[in-house]
Amino acid sequence: MNRAVSEPACEAIMSLYVPTGTPPLIAGTLARIDRRLPHPGEVVVRAGQRVEHDDIVARAYVPAAPQIVNLARELLIPPSRVERALRREVGATVTQGDILARSSRFGGRTCLAPVSGVIAGVDNETGYVTIVPDPVLYELYATVRGVVMEVMPYEGVRIETPAAQAYGVF
Repeated sequence: MNRAVSEPACEAIMSLYVPTGTPPLIAGTLARIDRRLPHPGEVVVRAGQRVEHDDIVARAYVPAAPQIVNLARELLIPPSRVERALRREVGATVTQGDILARSSRFGGRTCLAPVSGVIAGVDNETGYVTIVPDPVLYELYATVRGVVMEVMPYEGVRIETPAAQAYGVF
């Protein structure tokens, strides 16, 4: 591994492209910032409206992932008896902490609902019960001070704000 010429371990070559005659810092430019919802919802501002960083510009109800509960294991019963053990039928609304199922009429083991939502289905072969949680309210903030230039219905907004443009490496 002896080398006659030593080579640097890492060669760093940096180039800085600055258009001819342009200073590395340009003040007084405008930045256009898109703020979009993760799920279709309602835009609560209008084009031309001034917004602050903490203003809500849109909101949506985002569906949560379904919760799957293994009732057969929780109640120590065979999967075929899960439907009879349920205290609510499929399609019923449950609140977190409600009794979801009981292994026997008097006493026995109980299983509480882990989330608030709607019972979507029961699988008699595996003993699983699926609960679809209530949607969660998501509020989209402007995060910058500026003017709403464009409203994208059900999606979000485009905000224009004063900015500075810097050329270089950070």
